Amino acid sequence: MNEDRLKDEFILSTLNDFVPEEHLVRNITKWVDFSFIYDLTKPYYSDKGRPAIDPLVLFKIPIIKSLFGISSIQRTCEEIHVNAAYRWFINLPFSEKIPDHSTYSKNYTQRFYQTDIYHQIFTNVLNQIIKLLCY
Repeated sequence: MNEDRLKDEFILSTLNDFVPEEHLVRNITKWVDFSFIYDLTKPYYSDKGRPAIDPLVLFKIPIIKSLFGISSIQRTCEEIHVNAAYRWFINLPFSEKIPDHSTYSKNYTQRFYQTDIYHQIFTNVLNQIIKLLCY
């Protein structure tokens, strides 16, 4: 097969089809409910101006970084760009752009600076996992 033709192949599939059922991100999503992040972050967002990046996306980026041992947020964003499982986890289809690493950094150093939001999220996720393990 011609290599150029292979690279230009159209694939009729869903993002869901590319992520194996046993992948770690599927198990995390199955057992951890991240929706609480919306309530925690609501006070830090305005209804005015251009729409912000989904807070779940912003907070799942460092989760991917940590879980898969990626060296930096910048590298994590690059990996999310090409990894279907990571895109699936943050609920971002191939038709949408990955947030630039600087967007994450700005939120970290400005919007959530001097808050305990990261601690609250970590604690909530950890408590959910502990409850699962205890039952």
